[in-house]
Amino acid sequence: FLPSTGVSREAVRTNMKKWSLGGQSISQANLARFMIAVFNPMFCEDTFGLHADFEKLIYIRDVLAKREVMTDDKLPAPKFNGTRIQIYPKGGGFLGGHIDQRAIESIADMDSSFIQLVMLVTEKGTDYKRGGAYVINSKKEYIDVEAHSQSGDVVIYDGNTMHGVEDIDPDKVFDQNNLAGRAVALVTIFN
Repeated sequence: FLPSTGVSREAVRTNMKKWSLGGQSISQANLARFMIAVFNPMFCEDTFGLHADFEKLIYIRDVLAKREVMTDDKLPAPKFNGTRIQIYPKGGGFLGGHIDQRAIESIADMDSSFIQLVMLVTEKGTDYKRGGAYVINSKKEYIDVEAHSQSGDVVIYDGNTMHGVEDIDPDKVFDQNNLAGRAVALVTIFN
């Protein structure tokens, strides 16, 4: 595992794992979090057998954004698709409420919309009982987006939507040897 901060751009372009703890991060400073990010770029070995799913997410993302499908070979350097799994372990894994400002900025020169897709790898009620993803809509209403979702479903939102992950099973004891809880797959254009 690599630490929350100080991870090089080259490291993120490899199959690697890093803890994301506290409020310091390369992508968004002062955004509290407790999760693990597992990077699996499309140009690296398909460690988890998810490259076909990542390809589908990239295709859907770009069709919804009304742009050419931006596979890594079509993105202008140094951009690439940050294909990864994020794990929020039982015992309090979470991500504070935020908008995806850094991701929005990374495509500002592409003259297209930022659309985020999150594929649920686990399922609320089966893999964890409490917590999970939420959005705050334009009416300031809280929406539990995983209340009626299943593993394999895809959640779609634009980057200006306030969203986060409430504590995953906070009544459980965190066990660093058992990282079960909530897991999602994401594809975001990184700069």
